[in-house]
Amino acid sequence: MELHNIPFFRIMIILILLIVVGSITKLTDNVWSHGPLTGKGYMERGKKGPNDGKMIELEGNYMEFVVDYKSGEIALIMLDKKMNPIPLPEDITGLGYLRMTGSPVKWFDFKRGYHNQVPYLAAETGIENIGPFNAVVSLNIGEERKNFYFNWAPTAQEHDE
Repeated sequence: MELHNIPFFRIMIILILLIVVGSITKLTDNVWSHGPLTGKGYMERGKKGPNDGKMIELEGNYMEFVVDYKSGEIALIMLDKKMNPIPLPEDITGLGYLRMTGSPVKWFDFKRGYHNQVPYLAAETGIENIGPFNAVVSLNIGEERKNFYFNWAPTAQEHDE
């Protein structure tokens, strides 16, 4: 190998690395947008809400994803920046699906419910003592649709009840 070709090989390696890094970003979006509910999605953050649910940012506030272990009900509760429940805008509707290990996909539709006169969205999964699952929630906010991805598992306390 001649020394005058070394810069050419370095440039080629740098270009290949840039292409690979750029492809990984697109691949990540494609992996999350798989399945029946497609589009760019948002992963839940590690922050827990006041009802021990998973949190996502939505419309300048927060949405808490809460699961009732015993009944299998899933609730979406809108919270302000101080973590107080606030009314859910009328133009937000949603549906989703969950997948438990070794089980087929389970679809659910969110319906409007009220807790202490504050509206929220709730969905019945029909699975009592629900186990760990991954979920995709698709919210229609006016004319826009946003997908959110959640991982959920019951706590040790829920198993003991």
